[in-house]
Amino acid sequence: MSNIVIISGSPSKPSRSLAISAYLEKRIKAEGLNASTISVRDLPAEDLLFANFNSPKIQEVLAQIEQAQAVIIVSPVSSIALS
Repeated sequence: MSNIVIISGSPSKPSRSLAISAYLEKRIKAEGLNASTISVRDLPAEDLLFANFNSPKIQEVLAQIEQAQAVIIVSPVSSIALS
């Protein structure tokens, strides 16, 4: 069975990126495939900031990604008004 990892990159809650990720996960599972979502917001901020790749949580996420047949990245987009 295919294993698909979805990474949601939004730091805010609630988040449209996370909502899109949940929708994608639901649709993928409806097709009979295995999918899971990783929310960057749930990872230790200090480990991300200092690229602590020895962190147990970071190691866990890296293992999930390495075992995936596909990775989908959902990233927020900021709109900036220009004057």
